[in-house]
Amino acid sequence: MSAAGRYPVCFAWCVHTYGSPSAVGDPTDVYADPVNLWGGYDADRTGTIQQVLNADEQVTTATVRFRNYPAVGPLDSLTDPQSGEVWYVDTVRRGANEILCDVSR
Repeated sequence: MSAAGRYPVCFAWCVHTYGSPSAVGDPTDVYADPVNLWGGYDADRTGTIQQVLNADEQVTTATVRFRNYPAVGPLDSLTDPQSGEVWYVDTVRRGANEILCDVSR
């Protein structure tokens, strides 16, 4: 079981859902009001250059852990109040009494 000291960051977690379609029929992203969720970074952040629509874009990724098994899912947002970074969850996997979220910004 992981110690509480491994989760020192109080992230603002916003659950993602889809709202009513836009005028052209595309789904709209809707985020719920933030809820505090204690977590921690699993390792250092990494940065890469990816090509998006024929332009280079800097993408930063990290892994964030949360104790127990909160219902964090892909497309949810996590805001780190200490750094002001807003992360978007890409994938979620279960660990030993915790979940690990691969996030990017």
